[in-house]
Amino acid sequence: MRGSGALLSQLQWPPAADYYDFADQNILVVAMVEDKAGLDNIEAIAATPGLDVIFIGTSDLSFSLGFRGDQRGPQLAEAVAHIVSVAQRHGKVLGRPAGTAEDIEKYRKQGFQFFMTATELELVAAGAAKLLGPLGRHPGSGPVTPV
Repeated sequence: MRGSGALLSQLQWPPAADYYDFADQNILVVAMVEDKAGLDNIEAIAATPGLDVIFIGTSDLSFSLGFRGDQRGPQLAEAVAHIVSVAQRHGKVLGRPAGTAEDIEKYRKQGFQFFMTATELELVAAGAAKLLGPLGRHPGSGPVTPV
């Protein structure tokens, strides 16, 4: 459920003639599955009316399953594959973290369409590293001395 929030929301988006209908048509509902309870209840979660995306928090899920963040093990891969299968059967969009363009391509082949990737700060740092690297500096190493 969501609050009505019409006045505040209209300050953030162009006001629609009927905000409530507009919001009902444009709100994205994402469920995060990141623990064993979510895995155990994935059928009910995926069957939830109005749910648009099932996002798998792979790191937290690995901890919940006892793998302490190891995302390479076959047990986590099996859990993810099970969630993918159930989500697809219920027509849900799948999401997960992806650190690189290569990861995104690999996960797209597995059926994922929704990704959590670099933050704006990580993107700025990556751009800064390209400028500062040839100078023997890296983002966060202090000011560059003017020449």
